[in-house]
Order: sequence, then structure tokens, then C-alpha cells
Amino acid sequence: MSLPAVVLSLVIASLYAGFFHFLYARRASDLLHYWVAAIIGFMVGAALGLLVPWRILVVGEVHLFEGTLICGSALSLTRWLRGAQAQ
Repeated sequence: MSLPAVVLSLVIASLYAGFFHFLYARRASDLLHYWVAAIIGFMVGAALGLLVPWRILVVGEVHLFEGTLICGSALSLTRWLRGAQAQ
């Protein structure tokens, strides 16, 4: 992926993390965990999108559909694990 695609992916994943934190977080320290999970999830999803032959919601080299699916899964998993850790 080119540098603009990486930057766009980082911006989109950061927006997802911020929105998820706004909806579900109880502490400010959760933002860092959600941000890391969103970055990793979106990058993995965008990379998997390169392997999928169909093109749904692609902006340049960034596969938004696959990135969003995996990012949402990673954020949900992180929320679940953080909730289990707090108890």
C-alpha cells in the first residue's frame, strides 16, 4: 500500500476508535486500547481486502468494507476482553 493509502487507513481507523470510545467507554484510558485495536483491525481487514476478488467500497487502494468489518470485530472483541478484565 502506498503512503496516502496508509494515512487514509490510519485516519479512518482513528475515527472508528473515537466513535466506539464515545459510545462504549467508561474510562479515558480505554481510548488507547480501542485505538490500537482499530488500527490493527482496519489494517488486517484492508490487507485481506487485497486478496478478495470483489470490490466493494474501495477508495484508491483502501478496502473500506473489509477494513470496517474486521475493525468492528476487533473493537467489539477488545470491549468484551476489557469488560472481562474489569470484573
